[in-house]
Amino acid sequence: MTRRNLDSASAAPLRDSARQAMVAALELPSADPSRLHSEAMEVRAHLEHAREIVASFIGSRSSEVIFTSSASEAIAMTIRGALAKGGPGTVVVGSAVEHSAVRESAGEDFRSVPVDSQGIVDVDAFEAMLESEPLIALAACQWGNHEMGAIQPIEAIAERCAAHGVMLLVDAAQAAPWLRINFLSSGADFMALSGPKLGGPPGTGALVVKRGKRIPPMVVGGAQERGRRAGLENTPSMMGLAAACEELEESLDSEITAALALTDRLRTGLTAIDGITIFGPDEPDDRLPHLVCCGIEGIEPQAVLLGLDQRGISAHSGSACAAEDIQPSPVLEAMGVDAARSLRFSVHANSTADDIDAVLTELPQIVSDLRALA
Repeated sequence: MTRRNLDSASAAPLRDSARQAMVAALELPSADPSRLHSEAMEVRAHLEHAREIVASFIGSRSSEVIFTSSASEAIAMTIRGALAKGGPGTVVVGSAVEHSAVRESAGEDFRSVPVDSQGIVDVDAFEAMLESEPLIALAACQWGNHEMGAIQPIEAIAERCAAHGVMLLVDAAQAAPWLRINFLSSGADFMALSGPKLGGPPGTGALVVKRGKRIPPMVVGGAQERGRRAGLENTPSMMGLAAACEELEESLDSEITAALALTDRLRTGLTAIDGITIFGPDEPDDRLPHLVCCGIEGIEPQAVLLGLDQRGISAHSGSACAAEDIQPSPVLEAMGVDAARSLRFSVHANSTADDIDAVLTELPQIVSDLRALA
């Protein structure tokens, strides 16, 4: 059976360039790049070259890039560091559709700003929150949503934050593989990136910190990453991440065009199926090109996912199953749409029209069979 991966938003297929870079890196000396001997300096040279490539990809200075194990770690170290620096009573302000890494890192100190029915944050409401909360340690806003793809007005939000003297964390994990990102012109103070979403290796990510901004490190015990993240650097994986960024910097425009054609084909086909509603922005310029999120009336998404999997198709649902109860998607709840019965399809650089046609062939029969059982 041909397997068709339409659940690549969390981890895109590893790019050959990244794989080759990591294999080559395993031939490097086993040395701590912080030491002052030839083997260490050889490893250091490769690590810093990788940092320069990542910085070029997202439009930052190389000195602003901190390598991490994931975007989630980058988000956690920023939020927890900002709250620790801000002291008791400080809060984090963010859109109501932020990733769980943002909401759970802030915990009870998170204050959400509403979004519209398409998932786009209300900039005026964001500014009103900045004005009404007296003790704000940090503002947070994702560049592109991980579930239904809404692109947020980052520059406008950054302007409001700067006017109120509030630092801004931008979660670019989902957006960076699909938009031209420029950290320096965005107005962000911090930016989180995910390696596997870029086609890099799992266990890689980065936090970009604007020059002059400091937060307490979350991982301590060493002077690595300029004292901002202790622990021996994972040079082979970071070289893989850099190779993925270098390839994507060249191929991004063509990958965006191809993804848009596929998701437009999928959106058109899904709307022809009875009881299916597309969630997220209607306009292509307002959404990430690789995601399609939809609701299926009257059917639990887990049953649909199992039916697709049996036919060789991988997909995802924003709803979660815990203790036999369906937990609604917080993102879709914030939009005011059916949050308990969603499906998410996400294409990648190797996706084809045949993959989309397979979904549009199999899904109507799956839905029909499940409705007959109900």
